[in-house]
Amino acid sequence: RTRSADTLLWRAAGIALLSAAVLASLVTPLGRWAVGDLSVGVVWFNAMEVVAWAAVWLAGWGANSAMALVGGYRFLAQGLAYELPHMFALTTAALGAGSLRVADIVGAQRDLWFVVWMPVAFVVFLVSVLAMAFFRPFDHPLGRDTAGGVLAELSGVDRLVFVSGRWLLLVSGAAMSVPLFLGGGLGPLLPGWLWTLVKTGLAVDAGEDGGSAGRAGVPRPQGTDDSHGQVRGVVLAGAGAADPGAGTRRRRGRARGRRVSAVVWSEVAFWLCAAGAVGAGMLVFRVDSMARATFALLLSFVLAAVTLLLVGLTYLGVLVILMMIMEMLVMAVFMVMYMMNPAGLMPMTMVHNRRGAMAIAVSTFAVLATGILLVDWPRSPARPPAEPTHALGEALMGSKMLVMMVLGLGLFATIVATVVLATHRGRYERYGDRLDRRRPDDPTPGGVGR
Repeated sequence: RTRSADTLLWRAAGIALLSAAVLASLVTPLGRWAVGDLSVGVVWFNAMEVVAWAAVWLAGWGANSAMALVGGYRFLAQGLAYELPHMFALTTAALGAGSLRVADIVGAQRDLWFVVWMPVAFVVFLVSVLAMAFFRPFDHPLGRDTAGGVLAELSGVDRLVFVSGRWLLLVSGAAMSVPLFLGGGLGPLLPGWLWTLVKTGLAVDAGEDGGSAGRAGVPRPQGTDDSHGQVRGVVLAGAGAADPGAGTRRRRGRARGRRVSAVVWSEVAFWLCAAGAVGAGMLVFRVDSMARATFALLLSFVLAAVTLLLVGLTYLGVLVILMMIMEMLVMAVFMVMYMMNPAGLMPMTMVHNRRGAMAIAVSTFAVLATGILLVDWPRSPARPPAEPTHALGEALMGSKMLVMMVLGLGLFATIVATVVLATHRGRYERYGDRLDRRRPDDPTPGGVGR
């Protein structure tokens, strides 16, 4: 905690939450029109949700209250659970249309809405929107056991602004599900803008009614090539590698031997990365700090991205690596600097029911793996790019790459400046040079964990 309440951060949290919800809505089309028809509309929407992360955390931190701080910690822990499935649901719709522009995603649904092709992604998106706006059953940051959590110290206009931002974030997320999965303004008889409003209302109602279930998995996004056949090829190669006579047959020709050897090594790398991704994902629920959980999650998704590269999904693999590294490192830096404990942050548990969480995770993994191997995924007519990284950079930034790099440095400097202004006493001032010291030299008693 800080020595006293930081009024600037405390009030800025509500304004930032409301602003993030409004800015996220800029790329959501009302019928055929949107305020900002960006070529990277999906990325913009997800970026504004990250701003909402910071807003809720600042509301808990700036109040200088144990209850509000616990609510902020809960939101960060909850964010690890919902943000990544939410991002993959967004990516699924974008890959189905072959574009990050929201208008192009709507146009790709003229024949059939994506909710029919990707029903699990639609459910995951709605449930993650509830978690993003911390509505029931994901309202732990506002729990009664913490006297309202992040809202414990808010009252009057400040509380009204924060609650309004929370509701607007829910409506903004539900409205985004319309162009992503429900065909946007497409529909008979009624004008497009009215269809958008009707579908948004139905999405909000469906999200609130079905959020209590919350047991949805993330589907495998549509690829840009015949990835199903390649996955089957890897499995068949594994069967061949297990055959005792495979070595004799490979000796019949050097060229054929090199091809088979490459397939075998590719298969070995695939299964090693897959096992590593699962193991790192399990570590998220075993480690006792937010920083370790963040880096374990980063390792898990990087290994998962490598498996995508090995089966030929180059565009998706590069996208996952770039987005995961950027997002997870920003989260880790943000948490380490704010919590002022680089050695591991404060101890905490990521789940309250380990057996239940393990059962749900294993069941979801089994269902998704079965779907990947058994479903006959349609062949995409699009050709994979020769240089996936260059194609992704052009899709995200185009000719504005230098501008985006400068803005990225400016954003990082802003985060550092905010932390410096918010943290009146650093870790080394309180703990000294001994990193193993448990009790700080703090004249202010109390606080979480003291």
